Amino acid sequence: MHDLSLRTGFYKSTILRLLSTLIEHGCVLRLDNGTYQPGPTLARWGRLYLGSVKSETHITPLLEKLAGDTGESATFYARQSDETRICVARVDSNRSIRDHVRVGDIAPLGTGAGGKVLLRFDPAIRKARPQETMVIVSIGGRDSEIAGLGTPVFGAGGSLRGAMTVSGTVTRFTEAAIAKYAKALLTSAMELTVLFGGDPQAHQAALGSNPIRLEFSPKGKLCAS
Repeated sequence: MHDLSLRTGFYKSTILRLLSTLIEHGCVLRLDNGTYQPGPTLARWGRLYLGSVKSETHITPLLEKLAGDTGESATFYARQSDETRICVARVDSNRSIRDHVRVGDIAPLGTGAGGKVLLRFDPAIRKARPQETMVIVSIGGRDSEIAGLGTPVFGAGGSLRGAMTVSGTVTRFTEAAIAKYAKALLTSAMELTVLFGGDPQAHQAALGSNPIRLEFSPKGKLCAS
């Protein structure tokens, strides 16, 4: 109690009164040894919140911002089966020449930046890699004229909620453009990870690296910047 008083600046009597209310509503549990821990009500509220995260209210606005920041199309993919992924949300680039993907379209895993992200970061098969590259670049992987960047979006408990991507024509994905797009992509994916109740630490670390570490798949030839 003394530590709480020092850290919050509240009187002990105020802290006891607040704790009593939180305990009454199940937000805090008092253990036999006199310490406290979060209560079950917080878990119920968390489930209610995560269930309210819908594409139209959270994913699409972030894709709109990402498309505006990069000038390229922005997409959110989720794993549909052991072999396929589905486009959950999409915001097209306003450029006349772009790739064409629609909400509901199904594509194979392992192709394109989004598919490779869903395979790489699947918690059921991945191994812990402290220095793991967070941005995968696909040059002509799904289509010889299309390039894309992808990064994972995490949820509560380290779950993989999906892959966020930026895509466009190969000619526009120069070294300079990819570096710019990667930062915008990581920022948007980090925001969505937070909204899904996930840990954004890996995205923050990637954004803090200079330059951002990228993994190219396949090893395509970049255009001159």
